[in-house]
Amino acid sequence: MSCETRAALESALIDHLADEMPGMMPGAWVCIAEAAGIDTSDDEMFGGWLFESGGTLFAQLGMIEAWRAEKLAGLRGDREDGA
Repeated sequence: MSCETRAALESALIDHLADEMPGMMPGAWVCIAEAAGIDTSDDEMFGGWLFESGGTLFAQLGMIEAWRAEKLAGLRGDREDGA
């Protein structure tokens, strides 16, 4: 990821958090994206993953595990809102 793209991503995250959680300071963050496409030379699908993050590794892993637990609970029906 270029320095310019990373700076734009971090700026967007800071702006979003300021809107959603006024008065809070941004901390660690994790961005995971999947990309898929078709190779037109032989019409086969290809894909890739992009991982970018900021902050401490400990906080990043904690956020990933919290998100994972929340999603698994939703799949099992443990959450009333189904999130």
